[in-house]
Amino acid sequence: MLYALTICIALAFAIAGCYALSASGDIRRLPLTRTAIYVIIVLYSLRTLAGGLACITDFRWL
Repeated sequence: MLYALTICIALAFAIAGCYALSASGDIRRLPLTRTAIYVIIVLYSLRTLAGGLACITDFRWL
């Protein structure tokens, strides 16, 4: 299961990278670039907040 999760995460990062390159104009324009960039921003922001909150709750008990 860990291998499948790693492959999915790597695929998500690769797709996000392709859309970032598309938005900057380095590669051809991908479909729904603006929408995809907003979705990627929201997902990574939520991921960052979840990680930060996890660190806060872990260190609160020390």
